[in-house]
Amino acid sequence: MLTQIPHALMARELAKIGARAPAPGDLAVGMLFMPLRNLVHRDRSAELFQQAAREFGLEFLGWREVPVNLEALGAWALGLRPYITQAFIGRPPALAAGGSFERALYLTRKRATQLAWAEGISNFYIASLSSKTIVYKG
Repeated sequence: MLTQIPHALMARELAKIGARAPAPGDLAVGMLFMPLRNLVHRDRSAELFQQAAREFGLEFLGWREVPVNLEALGAWALGLRPYITQAFIGRPPALAAGGSFERALYLTRKRATQLAWAEGISNFYIASLSSKTIVYKG
């Protein structure tokens, strides 16, 4: 499912973690799937994502664990489900809004995936990373 970023909701979520929400268009949200049971790989995935964001001059603002209704899942799906989290990224003043910001986000997505796979973290996936939309996959 593809939807616009619900800025008011994301601003409330950022406030919960003590971060200020940038203006609409200056806030990007990443939808990430990370290892559920391997906490070492999950923590490392988060570090690598933040490293990739820094490489492209982006401002990492924080994480949000995505609420999940586990009662809707069968035993097989429960055993295979990933840890689902959202990453909040702010556009730095030095980076132009719009296309330049989206390009940096795209490159961050590709670089984070490359870094994770290079370390053998194969169950790391970024479903979306954009200042415009969020992709929910199930």
